[in-house]
Amino acid sequence: MLPDEFPPEYILEAIDSMAPTDFKGKGSGSPKPKVILFDIGGVCVVSPFQSILNYELRHSIPPGWINHSISRSAPTGFWHRLETGSIPMDASFFAGFNRDLHNQSLWESFYRSQQAKHPSRFPPPGSPVPPIPQIDGEWLFHDMMEHARAPDPWMFPALKKLKDDGRFVVAALSNTVIWPEGHKWAEKDFFSDPLRQLFDVFVSSAHVGLRKPDPRIYQLALEK
Repeated sequence: MLPDEFPPEYILEAIDSMAPTDFKGKGSGSPKPKVILFDIGGVCVVSPFQSILNYELRHSIPPGWINHSISRSAPTGFWHRLETGSIPMDASFFAGFNRDLHNQSLWESFYRSQQAKHPSRFPPPGSPVPPIPQIDGEWLFHDMMEHARAPDPWMFPALKKLKDDGRFVVAALSNTVIWPEGHKWAEKDFFSDPLRQLFDVFVSSAHVGLRKPDPRIYQLALEK
């Protein structure tokens, strides 16, 4: 399906047709939404997770391992600390991120769980756990960010339409990173990006010191 086969007017029509209901399914009489809050990665821009899957398939890594190693390193993992702006993106970050991707105990627990869930894809339970996959964390990180720079071909025109419509506060809440000065993707004004300019409110994790799923960042978005 091409973007012109799914025109952004459909989104406005869907919003207009909303009939707010209470939990019993009856009309609540509530007004139509005033604010529309978006995530960015995988919604307004192409998902970076496709890059991860491509890397796993290319290097014969069990799918899901990289996401598992990143998510299970929270909240002190280097990825998570970068997204709260508490550490800079430098050589120390990439070294730490690499360590997070090569956590032996996490790898063993992940592998054992996959053996149990997918017995046809793995040696039988009790078989030795193979060596932990070797991952180039710095290369992977940049490839993910490269993927995530492309606006989603459906959502970008829909966002422009919502912005032009003027009836809604168009807001975003995103886990982000800050590129170091001199990097090809560094920005003097983070919010000057053409996509970010479409939002009336943009809550960036790396700028506010909180990241999803911390409830405090959602509260901050509501206050903004």
